[in-house]
Amino acid sequence: MVRDTDISTLLGRPISFPEFHGIGDVHSTHSKRLISYIKDEKFIEVLNKNRCIEGVFCKKNHAPLISERVFKMECDDPNFAFFSLLDFRAKSVFKNYSSLI
Repeated sequence: MVRDTDISTLLGRPISFPEFHGIGDVHSTHSKRLISYIKDEKFIEVLNKNRCIEGVFCKKNHAPLISERVFKMECDDPNFAFFSLLDFRAKSVFKNYSSLI
């Protein structure tokens, strides 16, 4: 699950939305309620047609082109924000454990 506190920490500003179920690129269909990102306008049509994507990191100039059903998180570098979130979630899920070896 991706919570609004995760995104708020990442973007450095408060943001509120229902939890997302996962993270994926604009072609992802492995789950409902996914967060994705748009760094190029040519993928907006794909994003708008993908019913699994319900949240997106995007630049301010791309936001008006994205479907109303998608929660938009405007930022200067959507690519960096997306992969920072992916890294943040991976570190929280896959913690290092000490070994007996």
